[in-house]
Amino acid sequence: MVYAKWRASMGYNVFSAIEVGSSELSMKIYEISKEKGIKELEYIRKTVELGAETYVNNKISHDKIKTICKILIEFKRKMKEYGIHSYKAFATSAIREATNSITVLDRIKVTTGIDVKILSNSEKRFLYYKAIAMHDKEFNDIIDEGTAIVDVGAGSIQISLYDKGMLLSTQNIKLGFLRIEKIIGEIDYRSKKHIKLVEEYINNDLNTYKKLFLDKEKVKNIIAVGDNIDDFSNLCLYNKKTDYLTKEAYDNIFLDLININDNVLKKKNKYHENISEFIVPTALIYKKIFSITNANKVWFPKVAINDGIVVDYAENHRIIKKKHDFDADIIYAARKLGQRYKCNIKHAQNVENSALCLYDRLKKIHGLGQRERLYTQIATILHNCGTYINMNEVPINSYNIVMSTELIGLSHMERSLVANMVKYMSYDLPDYDVFASVFDKQTYIVMSKIIAILRLANAMDKSHRQKCKKIDIILEDNNMIVNIDTIADITLEKKAFLHETDFFMELYGVKPKLKQKHKNN
Repeated sequence: MVYAKWRASMGYNVFSAIEVGSSELSMKIYEISKEKGIKELEYIRKTVELGAETYVNNKISHDKIKTICKILIEFKRKMKEYGIHSYKAFATSAIREATNSITVLDRIKVTTGIDVKILSNSEKRFLYYKAIAMHDKEFNDIIDEGTAIVDVGAGSIQISLYDKGMLLSTQNIKLGFLRIEKIIGEIDYRSKKHIKLVEEYINNDLNTYKKLFLDKEKVKNIIAVGDNIDDFSNLCLYNKKTDYLTKEAYDNIFLDLININDNVLKKKNKYHENISEFIVPTALIYKKIFSITNANKVWFPKVAINDGIVVDYAENHRIIKKKHDFDADIIYAARKLGQRYKCNIKHAQNVENSALCLYDRLKKIHGLGQRERLYTQIATILHNCGTYINMNEVPINSYNIVMSTELIGLSHMERSLVANMVKYMSYDLPDYDVFASVFDKQTYIVMSKIIAILRLANAMDKSHRQKCKKIDIILEDNNMIVNIDTIADITLEKKAFLHETDFFMELYGVKPKLKQKHKNN
């Protein structure tokens, strides 16, 4: 405790990041300061096979819950030694997909006092990317050319494509190493039959991925992250003074990886007790990724989810500066998604410009921040993507596309928020009771305020001819005057705009009026 007080007096913050993962529980303790950034002090890992239960039995057993609690109590004692008051604890797919997840989290909270939150898939992957981005020069250099971040987890893999520093696409595939092993069954993991079955199992999905996402994209690099990647990279890079492997070097060690003797494995592996079960599927997945991408090399940045947790904490508390603009990634990926579903790009851009202009001018009235501005922008980009499926019921189709698409950096709740904004730009917004199981009341109000802005912006391009390119907004008394500088006939836009004024006034207390500065006489 004396040491903790000294750290505090020197401007250091001691923080603990805990992951309740699919195959282990881990805790990293960090020292954070504005002057020196983030420094890892201690790393504790305990093997607990939670995923094996969830993927087979769909729930976490009573004995496993007791084991989790016992380990977390040990973690808590360690945190007390360091005098830690700030921590974040997250659970991933093993608990997220368990039918008794609510009970598990409650038992943990009551028994240990540690509040564990569940990470959605996109949130988990986003934290990994934040951790990688701390290697700022290496990360920014490598994603400047075609790069696939391949995150191999226990329950699934995520492949995100970058080029010219921007996120092009991201896709989740149910090919996690534990899930594969449990589906393949009890066959000797070193046998030729087992290896052949795993290859057959992964080939179909990854070949499909290639057809859908790699037709026009050139990938030169792979960034390898994920559950237990430390253990896998230690084997790949054993006795090598580098974090990189060329494709040729990986091919040379591949047979050693899938045929490695257990005694040698124990010697090379420092931490994980059951490393054998994920070596074969992980090695085969990266082998296949090399094959479908034609990448030249793989980089192992050796980051854990804990590292992403501390980076997120330090950025949000403004202790460190962001190393990469992930909001720009989200927007760029949304634009690529809009292109894929053949959105009316000119219309979407016009609605986006108008909506953001309204949002920024109304800042003092709506009281919302930058994150909500991001939701507004994504909703405008994707609001008519449903036309790709069917010209009828476009809002519902657009809602379904957004809900079915991973947007790395948005939580499941945020994705649902954007999807509902897209849907209710055109439909009447139901009362809160309809959303009570998804959003709290404050989130419902946020969604309503943004939808009111989106409706006005959409109305101003009702003809889809971008007549309203330049607008000026004036707030006076109880009115909001939207002046449009155009000589075009905007009769259709005025009628659509007028139709949305009551809903807007209900939310903001000001009456919007659309006026035309210049008319074609």
